[in-house]
Amino acid sequence: MHAFLLLAAAAAAPGANLKTFHYPNHQTAGDAPLWARVNWGSVLTDVSDVVSAGRTWGRNFDMRSTMAHETCHSIVADLEHADCKGSKGFYLVDNTAACVPYFTKFTKDDVCEFIPTGMRWHRYQMYLEEINVGGDALIVLEEWACYTIEAMTALELYDDELLVVQGKIDESTLKNGYGKETATYDTGLGAVEFMGYSFAVGMAMEKHEPEYLDTEMGKNFREFIGFNTERTLTTFCRLLQLYPDVFSSWTLEENWAKLTTGEDGKSFREFAARWFGEEWWNNLLTCKAVAPKLASNGPVPSVDTLRGRY
Repeated sequence: MHAFLLLAAAAAAPGANLKTFHYPNHQTAGDAPLWARVNWGSVLTDVSDVVSAGRTWGRNFDMRSTMAHETCHSIVADLEHADCKGSKGFYLVDNTAACVPYFTKFTKDDVCEFIPTGMRWHRYQMYLEEINVGGDALIVLEEWACYTIEAMTALELYDDELLVVQGKIDESTLKNGYGKETATYDTGLGAVEFMGYSFAVGMAMEKHEPEYLDTEMGKNFREFIGFNTERTLTTFCRLLQLYPDVFSSWTLEENWAKLTTGEDGKSFREFAARWFGEEWWNNLLTCKAVAPKLASNGPVPSVDTLRGRY
């Protein structure tokens, strides 16, 4: 099992009670020529095995992390027409998926009021205002899930690159490849951006459809947010700490500060602490899940500080 799934496996941890099911591979040996899997890594290979043979999304992208992201969307479409019919499906890797029921009393448009101006990052206009107007708010969580898989793909492939540089493995024996066409500086930040937007979906649900969480499957919404929050921030922290020259931009520095300490991100921080506990949330913001030696009572580190702490 991927370490990413193990993150939420501890008893009583947010996401630990996420109801999932086995989702099998849909690719066969006959489909192999369509997928030239050179230096793909286990995450990209995983989603490629699972997506139905008739889907083509993701195959037309040279960047491997983007391939994983777009293939994730294909799997969501497969799930919604089969196992999760009548609800939104999310693929978590390791042949594991989850379903979350649609909302009935509000749409994606109602989510925007809960996103502070300073937290409306560069994907906001396209995804929250222009695409799928009046559609179900769970499309926000779909984007979040796929941006997280994109970041996981980049992290795995860059992890191997680091081992080559350190001389710990021979490049000629490397299965996952390294570096080239893996990701851009913005990989990882997309998942963090949509994490905040997904918190806003939770706030909209509390206002417009609070009874939603009373149902057994509605509780899966809360569990999924907890599960993917930990996966998002742990992956993001590792990307920052291991590859400072790759994942770096002024927008990253500014936006991380807004989320972790700024007034703009206060409502998101309060939501996460209220839903999942302040200690759990603060441990993620200080990257304790990645670097346990960090002081638990210390200030939230800046991006530059994070880079030197792993």
